[in-house]
Amino acid sequence: MASAIHVANPAFDFRKQFVLFSLSYCPESGGNPSMAFKLTSARFVDNPPPDTPMGVTFSAFQPLAEESDREDRGKPGYQGLLLCACQYPSRTPLQI
Repeated sequence: MASAIHVANPAFDFRKQFVLFSLSYCPESGGNPSMAFKLTSARFVDNPPPDTPMGVTFSAFQPLAEESDREDRGKPGYQGLLLCACQYPSRTPLQI
């Protein structure tokens, strides 16, 4: 993900986009939560409209995200801020 942030054209901006991770359930995990899901995809998605449930959540986190980015920008090893959401197969579909 760090590499994708740097090579994205146009440049990745957490104020406009987030990463959506899609997961699938692994029945062979035997109930072990550390192995219950595997990553099936990860993609950059435009932030949801502010009048949607997910948009309200993103709007609430925005000031904290911006403060965190301001504090960490320029520090050695800082790659940038990456907001993420996960989509599980048997849950209600993500509505953006």
